Amino acid sequence: MARRCEALAVWSPASEHRPASGRTARCVLMPRAVIAISPRALAIGAGAIGALALAAWSASVATVLVIVWALLVVALSALRVRAAWSARAAARRGDALHDPPRGRDPEPFVSIHVPCCDEPPEIVAATLDALARLDWPAFEVIVLDNNTPDPATWRPLERHCERLGSRFRFHHVAALPGAKAAALNLCLAMSDPRTELVLTVDADYRVRPDALRRMHPLLGHRTSHVQAPQAYEDDGAVGLARAYASYFERYASAAGSGGMLLTGTLSLIRVEALRGVGGWCSATITEDADLGLRLLAAGWRGAYLPRVVGRGFMPDRLTELRKQRRRWVHGNAQVLFGSLRRVARLPRRLRATVAAQLTAWFQPWALPVLGFALFLGDAHRGARLVLAVSLLLYVAHELVLFIATPRRLLTARPLEGLGAHLALGWEGAVAWLEALAGVRLGFQRTSKRAGRGRGSSLARAGAALAAVGLAGFHGAGGEPLVAAACLFLAGLPLASHHLALALERGPGVPALGTDRPVVERT
Repeated sequence: MARRCEALAVWSPASEHRPASGRTARCVLMPRAVIAISPRALAIGAGAIGALALAAWSASVATVLVIVWALLVVALSALRVRAAWSARAAARRGDALHDPPRGRDPEPFVSIHVPCCDEPPEIVAATLDALARLDWPAFEVIVLDNNTPDPATWRPLERHCERLGSRFRFHHVAALPGAKAAALNLCLAMSDPRTELVLTVDADYRVRPDALRRMHPLLGHRTSHVQAPQAYEDDGAVGLARAYASYFERYASAAGSGGMLLTGTLSLIRVEALRGVGGWCSATITEDADLGLRLLAAGWRGAYLPRVVGRGFMPDRLTELRKQRRRWVHGNAQVLFGSLRRVARLPRRLRATVAAQLTAWFQPWALPVLGFALFLGDAHRGARLVLAVSLLLYVAHELVLFIATPRRLLTARPLEGLGAHLALGWEGAVAWLEALAGVRLGFQRTSKRAGRGRGSSLARAGAALAAVGLAGFHGAGGEPLVAAACLFLAGLPLASHHLALALERGPGVPALGTDRPVVERT
């Protein structure tokens, strides 16, 4: 496996549903029309940016960077619109992965892997209790606690596994390097010899009893894995829940082509395929996306189950949420930049789908902030205008895509979802640039022990962002587009503050047995 992970370990930039009838039909037509217009709008926007860029042309390196950035924004927007269009087309076709079943056993043996590190024992115990209720005849549960210093945390889990019976096996490793990937590889090595499928479950996820019944039928002859959506019990921050739902509807639903990657939990994986590509790789901090890409590159297909089969706990502090988002963005960028050749060798139908999933959390705020901080003089009016138009075009296209999310998920207003997405914009803007620059970010687990509190949502980066935005707004003079873009940047810390307050409201815990879409408010 070390050989397979080597490319990522040493890489650096220097080295290299049909429309419903009746009243619901009206709910579907508008999103389809909106998405149909989006590519044209992007084309017009690209032309406008190009014209503005030529008008702003000078010999300075800064201006060249502004133009390159503007083109990257257009490319990123086009990639996301294509993914949304593919998802809509798949829904119209009632897309399912047309892949005949593999194997004779209709109920193969499943090894369920639950890695945990210093997790609250009561949360993990609830996860194990839910797994004990699974409607499946042949399975085991391997609980691997690693790097937890206090025996008072993991000893209760050991006793709980003993109470649940022989299907549950508990192991504690005091010092295990390699983070979650190493823990999952150790779980794989400990699996029962009869194991044909592996189900990964995060320590805080309560799984529905019918989870395997729903996921297993999608494992066709050429399908290596099935991914279910991530959903949350304490979705009081409904805008954030909407943002996650939009991700799965926009990108994962496009996986009717077989291009679904993995998101780390609620992933059902064929052992033959997992071992065939060398297992989990600890050279990246998003081992799930990396494994999904390697499986697709090996000729397998990935399927997506558009139905919630389990719910976890959302981080209850903005600082933890930001840490999680930074890891997602940095790790996915690391996978993408370190595997460009692998992505290029994928079948054409998969390239855009995979790229869209890996860049889903990227946001382009960093250069506009720098640009508006530096280009306040009249000599750089053209560069400021390019930055402003590009930024406003990007925000407009994101709003369009949130509006176009299928209406069955519109229990949260689109602006709330967009606001939550933008509230984590700084992490989305900086983390991928860190990966591009070769910065190594260690695996950072998201704590479930954090007490409720606002954190410093308006501090440091937020205050700097607001200051730059307000300064740019003041210096915009008679340039309304530049003024609007700067005012938008100045308002981003307020979005973060709103999200921090939403996380404080406490859990709106739904009944686990409810069969419902990714976002639902009752």
